Amino acid sequence: MSTTPVQQRSWWGYGIAAVYTTFALATIGFAAFAFTQKVELVDDNYYSKSVSYQDHVQRLSNSTELGKNVECRVEDDKNSAVIVFPQASATGTITLYRPSESGMDRTIDIQPDGSGRQRITLTGLKRGKWIVKCAWQSGGVAYYYEQGIEV
Repeated sequence: MSTTPVQQRSWWGYGIAAVYTTFALATIGFAAFAFTQKVELVDDNYYSKSVSYQDHVQRLSNSTELGKNVECRVEDDKNSAVIVFPQASATGTITLYRPSESGMDRTIDIQPDGSGRQRITLTGLKRGKWIVKCAWQSGGVAYYYEQGIEV
């Protein structure tokens, strides 16, 4: 009786091909996923803002030297906020900035009453974190202040 050795087949080639195919499909899947994600910049004009950053630093310094910060508080009903400026003659803008959705940002002109108070309505804003950014001028000097609020 003669026994001929049975040759075993090697599966290495199939295993390597499966690993490479899986890697390629995963890479293509990740690329497709990444291209469908919404990309939001903090500011559309980030380059021009970075060039004028020293002006922003000066505004912050002016606000600190003022000695009295802007007061911003949300009313108990969460439908309005009161902002009190140190000077009643302030002119500029208040920006309600939503960190998670740039499309919801809102800009309001500063129009304080005689005591430097301005009431802004918060109705229509999504609940969550907002940043109130106040950029104003008074007496020819520029100021800036920001504060986080919960709506």
